[in-house]
Amino acid sequence: MQIFYGNSYENWYNYIGKSYNIPLEIDKKSKLIMFGVSALIGMTFSPIGEELFFRGIVHSSFAKSLGNRKAFLIDSSAFALVHISHFGLIFHNQQWQFLFLPTLIWVLSMFVISILFYVCRKVQALF
Repeated sequence: MQIFYGNSYENWYNYIGKSYNIPLEIDKKSKLIMFGVSALIGMTFSPIGEELFFRGIVHSSFAKSLGNRKAFLIDSSAFALVHISHFGLIFHNQQWQFLFLPTLIWVLSMFVISILFYVCRKVQALF
């Protein structure tokens, strides 16, 4: 994204990174602790909840009537669209903006990774 959008807010790495409003007076050790706590919580509970919901409840609900193939397309689509809230619809300069091309890239990436998660779940079930 750096190649396409540089340091602008259309680069999701920059937008998300700048959205945390960390006070400048916090020392490096406190920033590290703050990062550790946030990362631990964010990388533990969010993915577990998402996997249980999307690959568990949503997929299972649709698989019963539509089959696994259509179900994983539906749960992957839902997963991708839900992640627009992470990036795509942004609040910048006191107004909401929808960034079409970056959002399209973001959603397609989330769709592909969701399919990969489904494949991993299926492979894991074989063992």
